[in-house]
Amino acid sequence: MKNKTEEKKKFSPFKKLMILLIVILLIFGIWNLSWYVLTLRPYQKMAEKLDLINVGGGDNDEFQRYFLEKDGYSFTIKMPAYLGFEGGFCCVSNYNNYENYVDLEEETERDPDEIVGYDLYYYPSIFGEDDYGFFIEKYDGFTAMHVSKDLEFVNVPEEEYTKADIEELEKALKEHHDELEKLMEKKVEIWG
Repeated sequence: MKNKTEEKKKFSPFKKLMILLIVILLIFGIWNLSWYVLTLRPYQKMAEKLDLINVGGGDNDEFQRYFLEKDGYSFTIKMPAYLGFEGGFCCVSNYNNYENYVDLEEETERDPDEIVGYDLYYYPSIFGEDDYGFFIEKYDGFTAMHVSKDLEFVNVPEEEYTKADIEELEKALKEHHDELEKLMEKKVEIWG
């Protein structure tokens, strides 16, 4: 015959289910709190100076951006997706020739290498280094590269650049370094 202490130690299926549910809710709560503190909150602080707009139509959050235009530069923030630790970005842009690009008729002759504008993408990080991307926008495409906070080219292994690619990107960075410096100054002015 079982003694009474052994019977008390056994949990009923209902108690087991309740403990499991509490553990799951606790994990979900910690995940939410971590996401909020580590991912969303830095973006929310930067978005306080910008206006919420809808860039693509529809009610989907995917089309919502925070936006500010100041001194010929535009500042854009896309919030990270719920419970995703990636996917948000901050961007400083300067599109001096964009109006000319948009106004051109389809058959208008244009130089494919003419610069339309520049973008500095910024991905804030609570831990470690912030990530930066520099885009040189042209009529028929763009050149994109990773850069450091010190505005130097960063060779990211996942990109699998060839030696020729690296030389071309470093040359483009050198040619457009003044524009990148201006973008970084504007980023610091608005977001720190």
